[in-house]
Amino acid sequence: MQRANGHAHKHASMRSIEKYLEHVDYPATKNDLLQQAEADGASDEVLNTLEDLPDKEFASPRGVSRELGNMN
Repeated sequence: MQRANGHAHKHASMRSIEKYLEHVDYPATKNDLLQQAEADGASDEVLNTLEDLPDKEFASPRGVSRELGNMN
């Protein structure tokens, strides 16, 4: 993926992201996921990966995992 400034960034692994999704109330939007991850102290790599998700509502962590799998 390319960032807005043209530099590529590596996606975080699902394992590293999962711990930031534990406290999310579903259904949740991408913005909800980002806010929770940031509040929980997620790394820039995790936040960048979540930022690359499509702007939609996720019914469950499984839906997030599915989208993340499609990105890698």
